[in-house]
Amino acid sequence: MDFKKYCIVCGSENFSRSKKFCCDKCRQQYYYQERKEKITQYKKDYYKNNKQECDNRHNNWISQNRQQWNEYNKKRREEKKENG
Repeated sequence: MDFKKYCIVCGSENFSRSKKFCCDKCRQQYYYQERKEKITQYKKDYYKNNKQECDNRHNNWISQNRQQWNEYNKKRREEKKENG
């Protein structure tokens, strides 16, 4: 008797030890989708309770990655012009 397992996320044949998932990427994607609302609410609450720390972290990243930040903003402005 030949028993085949298939991943519940991508549908490919599952050769892993897991019964449901073929790889960690599929497992992570599944659990994220299942808990998306809860994760989003947690992140909102965390930001609300730690606003100063989050803002400092964001500003530090911008100062250390100025060129990347400028390219990102330039791309956003161009997309905004195209979309209206």
